[in-house]
Amino acid sequence: MGAKSFAARTNLSWGRMLAERGSPGDAEKARALVTRAHTAAMANGYGTVERRATAALQNLG
Repeated sequence: MGAKSFAARTNLSWGRMLAERGSPGDAEKARALVTRAHTAAMANGYGTVERRATAALQNLG
């Protein structure tokens, strides 16, 4: 069914949203979610999610 793919994409989206919002504590939560998405993408071969997560992590500094 690809639930892992949807979970990775959702974590990436939420992480990016939190990073953009920038409220207190958002950066840490964003990094955790994007890292989780990146790890899942690498483990399961989701190339697009992996590239986007890598870029998002670089933007988070």
